Amino acid sequence: MSIKVKILEFEQLNWVPEDDVTIDRHHSILSTYWLVEINHKKCIFFYMDVNFFDAENWRGCAWQISIRPDPNFSKIWSDHIEPDYNSEDRMARQDTDEFLSASDSTCVQNWYNNCEEKTETYIAHEDYENCTEEERVAYRDMYEQISAIYEKIEPCSDIKSIDDLEETEFEIKV
Repeated sequence: MSIKVKILEFEQLNWVPEDDVTIDRHHSILSTYWLVEINHKKCIFFYMDVNFFDAENWRGCAWQISIRPDPNFSKIWSDHIEPDYNSEDRMARQDTDEFLSASDSTCVQNWYNNCEEKTETYIAHEDYENCTEEERVAYRDMYEQISAIYEKIEPCSDIKSIDDLEETEFEIKV
C-alpha cells in the first residue's frame, strides 16, 4: 500500500553525541519532533533513537515512539480532542500522547553495567491484555507508517530542522 506523506514541521529536540567520550562504553541519543500529514491527516510524533557503542563500534539500539494523532486518524483515538497543531507547547511530550513503542528505561543502565539480559520493549500493537484486535491492527499500521517515515528521512545529528531535509513530500510503501 502506498501512502502519501508531507512533513509540515521537523525539529531536533535533543542530541547527546557519542563524540569526545573518554569511556569505552557510551551511547548517543537523538530526539526529534515531527508534524506530518499521512494521507492528508495530521499527526504529531516524537522519535527518540538511542545507540550503544563499545569505543567506536556500534553495538545496538533502543527507541521510543510516541504519537498525538488527530481524532479521525483511527477509531482508537476517536474520544480524544484534536490537538492544537499551532500551540506553543506542541513540541513537548504530553501525558495524553500514546506510546507506540518504548524500550525499557533500564536499557541504558544495563548497557553501562554490562548486563547481558535483554530489556523489555513495549509495543502497542503487541499489547494483548489492554487492546482489542481492532486497536492492535490500528497501532501496528501506525507504527509501520511512522517507522517507514523515519527510515525514509534517516535523521542524524546534522538535521536540526525542516530546512535541513532534502525532501518533505514523498510516498512510502507499508
